[in-house]
Amino acid sequence: MHRRHHVLLAIGLTIAATALSTTPSPAMSKEERARLEHEIRSLDKDKVHKLVQSVEAQPFGDEADQVRAALIVYFEPIPYEVCLDQIGFLMDAKPKLLMNVFWQVVLSSGDFYLQHPDESSDRLAYMQAGLEAGLRVYARILLEKPKARNAKLDELVEMSNAGRLGDYVRDNPCPKK
Repeated sequence: MHRRHHVLLAIGLTIAATALSTTPSPAMSKEERARLEHEIRSLDKDKVHKLVQSVEAQPFGDEADQVRAALIVYFEPIPYEVCLDQIGFLMDAKPKLLMNVFWQVVLSSGDFYLQHPDESSDRLAYMQAGLEAGLRVYARILLEKPKARNAKLDELVEMSNAGRLGDYVRDNPCPKK
């Protein structure tokens, strides 16, 4: 199996586990999952965009966790890629609230993919858009939890401030194999 397939499989398993573990109930039944899928997938892309923006603006709390879990379910069938070469370091980052940065990258990449169909084949564009949104969430985290600093995220913030975040994305594109 190629590395890309391992990465996509890992993301799929992580998405599924997180969607199940961040819902308000301890375990989501098949009926609850089906209801959630029906409700979230019935939304138009503008409503989904507003939900992605709301989680970015307010990344903490139960409501954000519930919306994030629903959005993860929404984006599961969308054919975009999240590059773990770019953000995989967040999978084991401490404190765990930095996973909000990871999930914002996932959600905002998918949102860009939907909002800009003409550019959806430009993997680097949607990956950079997702990373930019993740860095905005990181900034919000640091406002409330200044000790949550992460050296790699700080490096990415510096690159972004210098207008070089696109260089990072191009240097870590998870090339198709």
